[in-house]
Amino acid sequence: MKKKFLTLICVSIMALSLVGCDKEKKDDKKEKETTEASMDFEFPGFDTSNESEETDTTEEITEELTTEALADEDGWIMVGSDRTGYAEVPDDWTKHESEADGGEKYSLQYLSPGEDGLVSLIDNDYDFDENQYEVEDPADVVAQAYVEQYGSMGATNEGVESVEMDGINFYKTIDVLAEGTYKDYEYVLYTYVGYNEGKFYTVAVEGERSMVEEISERVEETYSITGDISTTGSTSNDINDTEETQDTDDVASVDGKTDWETYYANVDGDEYTLPCDFSEFAANGWSLDDSGVNETIEYEDYTYVFVMKGEKEFYLMVANKNSETPIAIEDGQVIGVVYDFRSEGMEGNIEGGITIGSSYETVIAAFGTPDDVYEDDEDDYKQLTYFGETMETDWYTKLEIIVENGKVTNIEMVHW
Repeated sequence: MKKKFLTLICVSIMALSLVGCDKEKKDDKKEKETTEASMDFEFPGFDTSNESEETDTTEEITEELTTEALADEDGWIMVGSDRTGYAEVPDDWTKHESEADGGEKYSLQYLSPGEDGLVSLIDNDYDFDENQYEVEDPADVVAQAYVEQYGSMGATNEGVESVEMDGINFYKTIDVLAEGTYKDYEYVLYTYVGYNEGKFYTVAVEGERSMVEEISERVEETYSITGDISTTGSTSNDINDTEETQDTDDVASVDGKTDWETYYANVDGDEYTLPCDFSEFAANGWSLDDSGVNETIEYEDYTYVFVMKGEKEFYLMVANKNSETPIAIEDGQVIGVVYDFRSEGMEGNIEGGITIGSSYETVIAAFGTPDDVYEDDEDDYKQLTYFGETMETDWYTKLEIIVENGKVTNIEMVHW
């Protein structure tokens, strides 16, 4: 069995190349899931029995289907990722994910229950070299390319508008497939393309006209590249309120962005500001475990050590910043703290109340878009890295957070 995703899903996989997007199901389980909850989209003009050579060279799409309810008090839910940006969609729409080219191209799609509406949030660099175009806004070039691609497949363009979302100028193309061309109703495609600080952001809303008009209005009101919609004019709930149940660890109220570069660390109820002397931890009852006893640290070097307090265990990064001769760990400076499974059940957090078990959404709301992201969608794993102001000259100034299955499992904060 093959399943085809429409229009922008294909674009997210092959930049500006609307070709058939078939894939074989990996196993019987996904075959069964897709049979029970799939969209039977087939784009007009696709001859899937004779796909282009370009399509054949595309890496297999990794696709996951999520059918659990996305609850929200007013019937809408904030969706998206740091790669694609965020927007609100109806809370009963079904989520689909796909990626290609080793994860370099990625998209999130949300499909209406009646399969007459689709929202796509897309991460794709479009292989764009702004130096080769004499234009003020590179997004204009990509938007016009969408118009040409849709036109080549029989769509009529009703215009290109300029829409501001999250302070970014987006080009909104309006393209229409006549009734009977693809569906038994007029099929409308709104495509938004924006360019900001070297990155493209693309959103597509498509389906039956009245559905597209309703959904696109909400998307325009709530779209944000970080998930913080406090300044977009949306009347919906803040992203921190979109979960049915908030973990007790997520109690921090975030007004705008939290400055993690205060280097604040709460460990077992005691407060520290990195870097600090190891003696501060010792004064609060922490001592080296046996592996750290008698170990020394060379000048401008560091080591990771375990510290113990009764049955509690914690992980520190200790450095020799000042002495040109080797020093004992107990005489060093704590430049980093690591919260992991050992921290579960122990009071501890960094700024914004972020701790083990905090949600991914809470992290993004607190600190904004990370400077670097590594993702493994198959395992629902994200490694988010924020660089400190001195990162360009000092590699050891950063905040690294690992998120698995939507929850924080590891935090490492370092300030040399």
